[in-house]
Amino acid sequence: MLAAMTLLPAACGAPSKSATTGTTPNPSRSAPATAPGTISQSQQFLSKLQTGEHSTFLATYRMVGGGEPAAMTLTIAVDGSNAKFGVQSATGSNLEEISIAAGSVFCTQGGGGPWFCVHEVAGAGAGLAALAALYAPRSLLKIVRAEVAAETSGGQITSSSRTLNGVSMSCLTLAEHPGVVTGATYCITSQGVLGYASSAGPPASSMTLLSFSTSIPSGEFTPPATPQAQPSS
Repeated sequence: MLAAMTLLPAACGAPSKSATTGTTPNPSRSAPATAPGTISQSQQFLSKLQTGEHSTFLATYRMVGGGEPAAMTLTIAVDGSNAKFGVQSATGSNLEEISIAAGSVFCTQGGGGPWFCVHEVAGAGAGLAALAALYAPRSLLKIVRAEVAAETSGGQITSSSRTLNGVSMSCLTLAEHPGVVTGATYCITSQGVLGYASSAGPPASSMTLLSFSTSIPSGEFTPPATPQAQPSS
């Protein structure tokens, strides 16, 4: 999860879904640690993360680093079986994928122009919606649990708290543990949703919560353009 966020910038310039299929997000490093962590504190963090497995939320993040000169904005919305993952670049080349019970739609926007959306073919690949799932508490829980296990066998864990844009979060910083942890910090909201993540890399990268809500506006899962049929190859 911490190693592949660098694939997202390339996807922003892609004209089709194929450039994003199979990518995984890379939450990154830092977030100041303030208090020595203990096994108990780690378990408290993991328990809170577990409570967020079925959270409904709409969040935006600022993502920097990963070898890219400009920051990007990520938008994630999750509500039961509905999911949305959007990537907005500084150049206006944007991507959006929406998955609902009726199927998935992939949309692109180049240089601030009109949106173009297509219906995704069932079984064609993971797509951006899979990235939204990776940021969700259930997937993040598995990753952090494995890294905490590595730290307790010889690394160092530090707990802390921080507030970003009015949202209070609990944080866990994991010292570098060769082969398992690159040196990472995770912060989660009281609902168990990822609010901050950072990694030492290389290349170093981070994602920071800009806005967060537990309610999703009507129309959030509506595509920005009428979806077309997937072109045949």
